[in-house]
Amino acid sequence: MSVDPTEAAADAIADAIAEAERTPLLGPARRRAAQAVDAALSTPDLSTSLRGRALLRRAQARLFGGNIVGAGADVVEAGRLLTEDPERDLEAQLLAARLLNRRAQREEAQALVETCRPRARRAGARVRLAFAAAAGELALDRGDRAAAIGHFEATVGLARTEGAPHEELQASLALGLMAQLAARPLDAAGWLAGAATLARQHKAEDKLVEAAMALGNIQIGLGKLDLARASLEEALGTEQVPPQLRPVVHGALARIEMRAGRLDAALQHGLAEARWGAGVENAGAFADGTLQVAQVQLKQGDRGGALDTLATGEGVLRGRGEEEHAELIALERRRVLDAR
Repeated sequence: MSVDPTEAAADAIADAIAEAERTPLLGPARRRAAQAVDAALSTPDLSTSLRGRALLRRAQARLFGGNIVGAGADVVEAGRLLTEDPERDLEAQLLAARLLNRRAQREEAQALVETCRPRARRAGARVRLAFAAAAGELALDRGDRAAAIGHFEATVGLARTEGAPHEELQASLALGLMAQLAARPLDAAGWLAGAATLARQHKAEDKLVEAAMALGNIQIGLGKLDLARASLEEALGTEQVPPQLRPVVHGALARIEMRAGRLDAALQHGLAEARWGAGVENAGAFADGTLQVAQVQLKQGDRGGALDTLATGEGVLRGRGEEEHAELIALERRRVLDAR
């Protein structure tokens, strides 16, 4: 029996969309999923259902890639096409709520989530995951930490069941940062270590930077300097570290190395903090790096070098009109002079 080539092509497109729906939306995999749905959407005469599913998945990929405008356009069209698919229609509405929240339209977002709540409770695990993730983000942004924790913990459990590591990672990051703010460092470290592991596994360098930096700072507070150093160096070693964060990481590493007595390493990180701080016009980081370098020089017995460092840093800051930071450097310089 011969196979109808048109039917075979339609089946292949449906399989490609289904595969994109199963693909984690992290790192290179997210890009592959987006390319697959782009190819499907370029197909003439794609059925309404498949077009809606492809648009919904592309909207989800764009959300996790930070393209809020593109995701918004896709989800509106997906919602229009998926009215005959109740569960995916609900997913589209919940995604729309997350996008509204990202655009600071929080009342509209909350109203949409509440409209979806009764049906989401009766829906399958995929929709319950979409609801928990959306409700968690909204609760966090309105300051309801207890509700956010409940929703994000539900998100983690459902994401593991549904094979959605992108949602698990996002929720784990949120739970870790909330635990850090609540002064529960051990809980925070557990969530953030899990997030970093997921980011590492899926080559999601942007999320790895976020998780590793937060984890490193917590480990410093716990006195686990070797672990903190490893976390921060991992963050610094990725290509996704934004320039404005580099002085922050170098500053944290300088403090770790100073506490560990590794003065040469502390000096290099202090110099890097000051250099990157100047490069991104972060006067606070430049001042902190200058102070770190001077402290190392004093530890090494180089009082003259420390005074020169402080004088140069003060001059740079005054030249840029950063009087408050310049005064901090001047205060330290006077302290060193008075300590003869």
